[in-house]
Amino acid sequence: MLIINDMYGSSLELRSLSKVARALGDPYRLRIINSIAKHPEGMNYEQISRMFVLSQPTISYHLKVLCNASLLIDIKQGRTTMWKMEKTSMDKLRSFLTSL
Repeated sequence: MLIINDMYGSSLELRSLSKVARALGDPYRLRIINSIAKHPEGMNYEQISRMFVLSQPTISYHLKVLCNASLLIDIKQGRTTMWKMEKTSMDKLRSFLTSL
């Protein structure tokens, strides 16, 4: 596994950064992440699905990819799931890109 040191001396795992970059490489996922970022309290499935003319399995797939890349966290609230930003992965990517 390749490791890179940024200008601050902390190690960033390239595989993790690559996973984040791949997750952000889809226009639908970019729209989802952009919308959720504007709602610090998070968004539920109904709110997210209103943004698209996509099937439920397709939207669920995009949410799963974003969660697997640690860009979103899903929080169960009774029968509802809320998705919120997980800023750590985005901060690592931002740090890496600005160090180039």
